[in-house]
Amino acid sequence: MLNILARGMGRLRTLDITKSLRFNGVEFGGAAVGPVSIASVLFIENGAGTYTGTIPLPAGARIIDIGVHALALWTAATSAAMVVGDTGSANGFFLSTNLKATDLLVDEINNIEHPGGLAGAYIAAEQRKLFSATARNVIGVVTSVGAGVAGRTRMYVVYGIPPVVNAVQT
Repeated sequence: MLNILARGMGRLRTLDITKSLRFNGVEFGGAAVGPVSIASVLFIENGAGTYTGTIPLPAGARIIDIGVHALALWTAATSAAMVVGDTGSANGFFLSTNLKATDLLVDEINNIEHPGGLAGAYIAAEQRKLFSATARNVIGVVTSVGAGVAGRTRMYVVYGIPPVVNAVQT
């Protein structure tokens, strides 16, 4: 049991997530719930080069959110750009994102709902590619040209592995 304070109700309610979604004694559709996980990779600028970060997702994972968070602008002399994708498409989630300025400033985040105009093919359309029956890797690659040591960028993925509950025919 997980106790939560329901917004606007002013009293403690109980959320039972052990077998089905139940709020204050009311069951919602016999839905089963599973764990939600978050994983992240921190990219730390340390001169020119290519930086690669990988977040492995297990089979059956459904991406809830994916994002790129600018913690500090990159100071590479020429350019610093990041793409996020997987083995099927290097920029399937986010197209080339300028980490020095313009595309993503300090404390800004490009994510599924607000991709900053840089949505890749997996999240650009109304039908998004967020589920995979097989294990896959989310891969972020930063290409930095010219010396710099100040940049910090975090790539994150929030995902769940929902248990399957079969519908009942009536």
